[in-house]
Amino acid sequence: MDFSPLYDLSALEIFRIIADEFAGVSDETIQKKMLFAAVYLDKECYGDAYNVALALMTAHLMALPGGVNGGYSTSAGKVTSMKEGDLSLSYGALSSDNSWLGQSTYGQMLDQLQRSRGMHLTFMTRGVIGAPVDDWKFQ
Repeated sequence: MDFSPLYDLSALEIFRIIADEFAGVSDETIQKKMLFAAVYLDKECYGDAYNVALALMTAHLMALPGGVNGGYSTSAGKVTSMKEGDLSLSYGALSSDNSWLGQSTYGQMLDQLQRSRGMHLTFMTRGVIGAPVDDWKFQ
């Protein structure tokens, strides 16, 4: 997924492009939600993609149960069962990914952005690297 065409836009502009379900929410409310969403993001890690990440994280938080729409987001899995008396709807999983970001389409897009920037890389070693032996105290 190439998010680079969005890099020159503000986070609010990007949000308005990607999150149509929140068209009825004021810019002021979205900007307040962005203040909280920013807590989850490291500007240095995202670099020129930071505004995209901020828009996606904001939309993700707003789409989660208890978010702006009270948990009635269009960012949900398909309906798996319905009941008429006392109305009941059940939704399937968005994906097989049951992580926190996997709970909304926005979170899944943010996960893809992170992967494209190498944020999911893990390095394994067989021993301590770069730590002088004198600094280690064994008991």
